[in-house]
Amino acid sequence: MEITLRDAAGMLTGQPEAAAIPWIETIPAEPGQPERQNTAYIKGTALFKEDKMIGRINESTTKGVLFLRDEMNTATVTVPLEGTNGAVSVEIARSHTVLVPRIKGNKWYMLVQIKAQGSIIQNTTTMDLSKPDNTAVLESGLKESLNKLVTMTLDQVQKKMKTDIFFFGEAFHNKYPAAFNKVKSRWSEVFPQIEAVVEADVKVLRPGLNSTDAKINK
Repeated sequence: MEITLRDAAGMLTGQPEAAAIPWIETIPAEPGQPERQNTAYIKGTALFKEDKMIGRINESTTKGVLFLRDEMNTATVTVPLEGTNGAVSVEIARSHTVLVPRIKGNKWYMLVQIKAQGSIIQNTTTMDLSKPDNTAVLESGLKESLNKLVTMTLDQVQKKMKTDIFFFGEAFHNKYPAAFNKVKSRWSEVFPQIEAVVEADVKVLRPGLNSTDAKINK
């Protein structure tokens, strides 16, 4: 997650007055070493609403946030395969997320469409993943895993923390400006009530197939 102080200030003063900022912790320097040699690392994300920090989310939920915001550059997803021992790890090298807002009557919906592709980096099962049928089984497992991750992220951030760091408000404003302006002043009440539906599609590149052969259109 890349963010500048100007970005954060803009999010907190604009609509929806919410921001997500990397949470940084430090590992103390070794005894006898100067404090400037402390090691800093990112451990999750801090969430702000208006001018207050309202909580933190861990690394796994942060991964879900990045997918929802279309900011995921690379990620490793490990899934067990039914009927086998072990698991398969896939490095997601490319992904693209589209938010599709819909209003039906008084009900607001958000369709979250995620398309991703990646390569196998480890296989501890006995399954031959060079076979298309087995690759399809893996892709199904990856799709289910990604759906669960994003759904869990929505449950924690949207339903419990009630903080729109996903830019849902911006998506509704762009498509339904009149309807959004009517609820803008109480967006913090409307946002948690939006019914989000996640549709993930993950393609695994077979050996010999590179990313230019299986493009994800943006």
